[in-house]
Amino acid sequence: MALTVSGLADEMEKAMGVEWQNSKGTTLPEAGKDDRRMLFLSISRGFLNSLLAQQNTLVDGVTLNDGVMSSQAYTVDSLTLNITIDE
Repeated sequence: MALTVSGLADEMEKAMGVEWQNSKGTTLPEAGKDDRRMLFLSISRGFLNSLLAQQNTLVDGVTLNDGVMSSQAYTVDSLTLNITIDE
């Protein structure tokens, strides 16, 4: 499943609703809904574009452990993230 701009923005909207409820004791108001959506979409787009631009520098190694005694370290030369920049 790909990370998408709209999917990340949807999760931000949900999280904002939870945080608003926790801190204000009320549901997130409808006023400003379109502006919040635009904000979440722009943050999501910037974040995912940044991840894509730096995907080969995010992880440089992985160590796999068999859960008993042995582990093996591997170098990661390239990484391809499953990100879709949707419109």
